[in-house]
Amino acid sequence: MAKRLLTLVLLVCLAALTACTSTENTAPGGDILAPLPTDSGQAAAVENLPTLTELIASDPDLVFFANGLNTVGLTDDLQNDGPFTVFAMSNVAFSTTGIIVSQVDPALLGSIIDNHVVSGELAQADLLAAGSVVSLAGGSLPIRETEDGMQVWYAPLRGEGRPASNGMLYVIDTMLLPPESGPEMSMWGVLQADGRFTTFLSAIEGTSQMGNLRFSEAIDAVLAPTDEAFATMPADVVALLESDPFAMEFVVNFHLLSPDGWPQDADLTTADMAEMGEISTRVAVGGSGFGFGFEKLPVTTTDEGLRIGDALVITPDMDATNGSVHAIDTVLIPESLLEHTNQ
Repeated sequence: MAKRLLTLVLLVCLAALTACTSTENTAPGGDILAPLPTDSGQAAAVENLPTLTELIASDPDLVFFANGLNTVGLTDDLQNDGPFTVFAMSNVAFSTTGIIVSQVDPALLGSIIDNHVVSGELAQADLLAAGSVVSLAGGSLPIRETEDGMQVWYAPLRGEGRPASNGMLYVIDTMLLPPESGPEMSMWGVLQADGRFTTFLSAIEGTSQMGNLRFSEAIDAVLAPTDEAFATMPADVVALLESDPFAMEFVVNFHLLSPDGWPQDADLTTADMAEMGEISTRVAVGGSGFGFGFEKLPVTTTDEGLRIGDALVITPDMDATNGSVHAIDTVLIPESLLEHTNQ
């Protein structure tokens, strides 16, 4: 009797253990050997995203950028390789800078486009955490957050990033020009390489004048105020420039010389200006309300050197491929701007 009772107890325990084990280990569908869940769903979602090339090709505002990619041979890379983060120049960026894809040397165009592509897939949080990224052209692109949103270097990001199967796409309305190197540079390159003109450059970055200084011969010479010149401006002038959104643009244009009658492909040197005795400076700014006209600045030779208006030329005749750069120690303020402000 005792033996039969012990056998019955053992059978009950075995049944309970079997039931417990079956409940814990049985996967949906009854297959106890079913594999654990994987991230295949996420992988499938990524695979269903368009590639960077497809994203760019589908956006009518990126037609010029797409043409540029095709010209320099990057279309296949953004289709099949990666991941990349792309700051795609809109049609506005090309138009503002005056770049026509079919008329630009492919090597130059390639360096420009490379400066808009970064290795790796970077969301906005990743960009901010990094603080700066290095483009395929080797240029450092600072990242910062402003009141109006995120910027890469001097270009605001337009909207959110768009994920692709092989990276991330952002759109910008400003061209990020790569640094120039070698003995021959444009006026833009000379200003950048010098290191004394960061305030002056920041006022030009992203504007049509940036394109003129880099790519065209529309400007014959630049009177470039140094950072020290900006730092020593009178307080009332500083207040003027800070209070009016067009005032700095107005002042910048006053320093870009293209006197009527001067050959567009000839440098305008300090010797040329000294011989003239005065130089006509344009004071037109579209949309500013200041109108269009000219002001003549006296050019005088002194014991200190050449003076143009109130400014002393401290480094003359910095030669560039498309003009001359002359460093000056004072920011020149147009009389018409002061008169407009005092009305």
